[in-house]
Amino acid sequence: MGLIRHIVHINVTGFAAQVAVAHDRTLAGRAFVVGLAHVPRAVVMDVSPEAFSEGITRGMPLFAALARVRGLIVVPPPTEGQTKVASALWELAGALSPQIELGPRAHLYLDLTGTRMLHGRAVDAAARLQKLVRTRCGLEPTCALAPNKLVSRVATRVVRPLGFVAIRQLATLDEALTVAALGAAGLKLRLAATGVDPTPVGRIDEQQLTESLLLQPDTCDPVQLSGALWGLVEALGFSLRTRELAAGRVVLSVTDCEQKECQRQATLREPVRRDEELAAIAMGLFARAAPARLRIRRLVLTLSALSLPRRQLNLFAPAADGSLQDALDDLRRTHGMATIRRGCVLAAGS
Repeated sequence: MGLIRHIVHINVTGFAAQVAVAHDRTLAGRAFVVGLAHVPRAVVMDVSPEAFSEGITRGMPLFAALARVRGLIVVPPPTEGQTKVASALWELAGALSPQIELGPRAHLYLDLTGTRMLHGRAVDAAARLQKLVRTRCGLEPTCALAPNKLVSRVATRVVRPLGFVAIRQLATLDEALTVAALGAAGLKLRLAATGVDPTPVGRIDEQQLTESLLLQPDTCDPVQLSGALWGLVEALGFSLRTRELAAGRVVLSVTDCEQKECQRQATLREPVRRDEELAAIAMGLFARAAPARLRIRRLVLTLSALSLPRRQLNLFAPAADGSLQDALDDLRRTHGMATIRRGCVLAAGS
């Protein structure tokens, strides 16, 4: 029999709303939403429990929420506060185990398997972690301990009764009936229904983000290639910042019209996360990887060695102004990536 795993899942329901309350205690107990009030066609990004009880949900058009609840308060997204809280969660969890996975909106997984001699029983260590998050971060997290990620994730959420009925029915089928009804993918669903999930808790530095583009037709036009690279950078940079991470390694793979692939990478001394920084690195890699006088067919850009961005500023270098980048991210988060694009990306048709 294998070692029983102890996976902790911490779920901060209404993460942005809770961070806003921690920053401004006057919001406690009041109906408010997180959103961009000055943006046309804005949507509700997060809700307080009081607003939720009034029928306001995440993703609802902001004008509809204001019409539904009289005197509804709209607060801007606490982006800086969310980043600080995510860093604090990482530090608190890292004191218990190096196996940590931090996802969007502060969904944190922690593998406490084999740490009994250091921290005592896993259930006690999880309870202490929950208390630390409550006292140091000012949040009210839901915490669950289970043998795998799936069960711990489900345990921190409110599962509808009908969902349990459907899961129970699937779990009672044997393998032959499952395959006959749902195909090969049904076996994975059956395992999930019975609570079997062998997926390990991944470390951030072992994860990566990838975007690719197939150029049709093949081209060696520098304007089109530059626009194509910028399109990949914009998509990856937005995904990176949405996850509140920075990249320590950039890898570019270039495939020419003869199906020959060339890959170049850059390992960075300081992790980066802004589009301009990523684009400069990608352009440098392309200059080294692209074959001379051959048309390019495919580009693949990968960011790895991910980490939380550093908070310590360099005393001898001017701080980068990220206000424009933040504004672009806010627009794309509210209205989608196609809302605003660089001219070179549009010219390339990416």
